[in-house]
Amino acid sequence: MQNIFPNQGLSHQEIKSEIQNLKQNDVHWKEGKSFCLSYFGGDEADRIAKEVIAEFSCDNALNPTAFPSLNKMENEVVMMTKEVLGGDQNCRGTMTTGGTESILLAVKTAREWAKKHRPQATRPNIVVPVTIHPAFHKACHYFNIEITELEVDPITFKPKISDYQKTINQNTILLVGSASSYPHGVIDPIEEIALLAKSNGLLCHVDACIGGFVLGFYKKLGFDVPKFDLSTAGVTSISCDLHKYGFTPKGASVILYKDAELRKNQFFCTTAWPGGVYISPSILGSRSGGPIAAAWAIMKFFGLNGYMEKFKQIHKVTHDFHKRINAIDGLQTIMEKPETSILAIQSKECNIFRLADLLTEKGWCFDRNTSPESIHLTIMPGHEEIMDVFMKDVKELLEVAKKEYTSTSKVKQSMMKSFIKVAPKNLVQTLAKQQTNQVTNQDAPSETASIYGLMGSLSKKGALKDIALDLIDKLYKN
Repeated sequence: MQNIFPNQGLSHQEIKSEIQNLKQNDVHWKEGKSFCLSYFGGDEADRIAKEVIAEFSCDNALNPTAFPSLNKMENEVVMMTKEVLGGDQNCRGTMTTGGTESILLAVKTAREWAKKHRPQATRPNIVVPVTIHPAFHKACHYFNIEITELEVDPITFKPKISDYQKTINQNTILLVGSASSYPHGVIDPIEEIALLAKSNGLLCHVDACIGGFVLGFYKKLGFDVPKFDLSTAGVTSISCDLHKYGFTPKGASVILYKDAELRKNQFFCTTAWPGGVYISPSILGSRSGGPIAAAWAIMKFFGLNGYMEKFKQIHKVTHDFHKRINAIDGLQTIMEKPETSILAIQSKECNIFRLADLLTEKGWCFDRNTSPESIHLTIMPGHEEIMDVFMKDVKELLEVAKKEYTSTSKVKQSMMKSFIKVAPKNLVQTLAKQQTNQVTNQDAPSETASIYGLMGSLSKKGALKDIALDLIDKLYKN
């Protein structure tokens, strides 16, 4: 086995050099070539964030009495987020490390609340659209809660209220909607979902992790935004990631509740430990002060007016992208007009995942949707500067992808899907594992068209989960 642990510690300069080498193949997100994962608020904000993180990185927010500065900053971050998301004087919240933790806490809170308010729910259940973030499935897996998924309309990608109504039973504790959904950038009918929850004595959570700041500031700017936030009757909690469109460093999200009594269900406390009383507001015990302080600093740095300018630009750039993409012969966005800052691009004239691979080879980074098959773009302010370059690459590489998408390749794709439907599961897994080997090969990191193209059929075959676990096992090989 290779010896990774150095016998002699490295010098500061050696460590810096090693880090520079390691980062060579990382996506250059500050240059605008990334449409996912990282959100860039500008060079000055980046400098401020790094300075503040360095100052507070080893401070621990587990004990707010030991670090009152962090307690003050966290409270102010929550208060500023309340201003954006319609919270009133009764609203309470906490910071978390990200959208997943915020969502886990929303579901855990609903479970604890139901023990008192819905004791008949012996097998707690939450109702979500299929477009909801996978963190809700993770939460239900962790907390032993059942989850009911609702199909969405194939045109609007929104769930139907009648489907929510049909699924509510004595075990239902929580209705959930997105503002917006990550795959399609669609705002679910939050007002109707929330009113249905209220009339049935249920909680209603809005996942606004990606769309909260976008919609909150669109609303302040006077753009047409449907009701989605805590000012909407029946909404009892909402989550919003600051490390997305708040442009803070990673590790910063907020969950808000309608009142302090509901938030208490989130907290954990034990008094039976020999080490004394142990209490924590969120899932983590020790919490680095860095993301908390950096979030506070960046929100103070931009202020309301600074964010208004950012989101005015985002609105313009998103609509410009939308218009120019739909003007390209062979491409179209799945939504007639963007509801937030997310665009999903599809094509009937090429394998969209092949186009995605070709663009990845040119240094572009974005997510891929499987239903419908599409390229996923999360638009940010810096994309205005690279729009012409991106469109040029798209047009050129689309022609390459079109030429490859012959009638023969269509027939082959159809045959493969038919084969998967009837082939033994172990054979399907063997074939798909060959694709995961290709994807995890560092010499061919962009070749994902083949595996993404199979996902729809694999999910029906029941093999996709095994393949995905095999893929992540290969990526985390030690």
